[in-house]
Amino acid sequence: MKAKIDLNTIPYHKKFALKEHCSFVKGAKRGCIYNLNSGDIYSIDSEACALLELCESELVLDDILENAFFKEKTNEVIQYLIDLETNNLGCFIENNQRIRKLKIDEPPEKLDFLWLELTQDCNLRCIHCYNPMSTHLHSKRKISTIKWKRILLDAFELGCRKIQFIGGEPFLSGSLMNLLKYAKSIGYNFVEIFTNSTLIKHEHYKLFLDLDINIATSLYGPSGKVHDQITLKSGSFEKAITNIRRLHEKGIKVRIGTIIMRGNEAFLKDTVDFIKNVIGVKDVRYDFVRPSGRGNNEALIPEQSISKSRIDKPLFNKVHKHKYLLAKFGHNCFYRMACITSEGDVVPCVMVRNIKLGNVEKRSLKEIYFDKTSREIRCLSKEKIDTCKDCEYRYACFDCRVIAKGWSNCSDLHVKNSSCLYNPYSGEWGKNI
Repeated sequence: MKAKIDLNTIPYHKKFALKEHCSFVKGAKRGCIYNLNSGDIYSIDSEACALLELCESELVLDDILENAFFKEKTNEVIQYLIDLETNNLGCFIENNQRIRKLKIDEPPEKLDFLWLELTQDCNLRCIHCYNPMSTHLHSKRKISTIKWKRILLDAFELGCRKIQFIGGEPFLSGSLMNLLKYAKSIGYNFVEIFTNSTLIKHEHYKLFLDLDINIATSLYGPSGKVHDQITLKSGSFEKAITNIRRLHEKGIKVRIGTIIMRGNEAFLKDTVDFIKNVIGVKDVRYDFVRPSGRGNNEALIPEQSISKSRIDKPLFNKVHKHKYLLAKFGHNCFYRMACITSEGDVVPCVMVRNIKLGNVEKRSLKEIYFDKTSREIRCLSKEKIDTCKDCEYRYACFDCRVIAKGWSNCSDLHVKNSSCLYNPYSGEWGKNI
């Protein structure tokens, strides 16, 4: 039970302000206090929002309590403000004092991560691939090794230090080994190959170890029966796990992902257990099929798994100052990532191939990165997304525009993600609009 408030000690002559590390974010109905030191988010009702708005306008407590609504709730108001102070979210200050507020400046423009699609050629034919090509070998156009090196240098000068070589299957590109060496020589500290692991050879191991190359790969099931049904290539499972085991035994860093779709969702637990306990790789991740390329197929949607993944309660990752500022000014993926396709197109994400920001065969990556169109895409924050712009959680939740468009059967890049079941206009969960 809370202690009884002594009305004689109430500092009516003082103001109340949120601490510098706290940000008050108002939604259409409710609001949130973001503690950017701890990363915690506190949901508040409409009455608390109205109170904090008055506090943030720097009125003294005496004037706030003159408000007809709050005058009848003096004890509740004071107790609430005391609770905020106790939790290090706010404090009472003298009338001539001011709390320094969080500096809301846009983070510097900096490319953090780059996908480089060396080729669209692939020896497999995965049914969910983001690559929409109808043929799986001998793509028409390829960027030269010299051009890829120029791109790597441009990206490095833009601040990028993390890259991933992708395909198609990158081991079908004659440039891969040369580019691995070049990327490490100019200073990239994280270099990863995303591969289906069927074409890795013994002679590659030493280079991977010497250059500290990371390998990312996929397994779609705990057996060839499940995996090969998705790759449409008999024997691909056995080849993949043989190479993955060898990589792991050699001490090469390997992470494995599995994409959940209708044909394998029942085997997710068995797949993860197989990877961790039989193969021995502990870095295992899983995600849902993205409605992009060949994956844009309703028959692949894992309805049971998706229904369990609906966002129906306020469970979010921590939001510290850096994440808050990035979310305020840009999109969580587009803001500091980019992909260059094998045809030279710069796109905001490996899955978003229809939004072409420019082509590196015609303009430099730097020119493309800083032009108006690129910046508009990078700055697609939740404040520009339908409904989300009126939600108090808009700086806390992860946003995938590919899923938002695909699962909503909508071509609008600004559509709300249908997997979120929060209605900011009613303040209720489980009632999507």
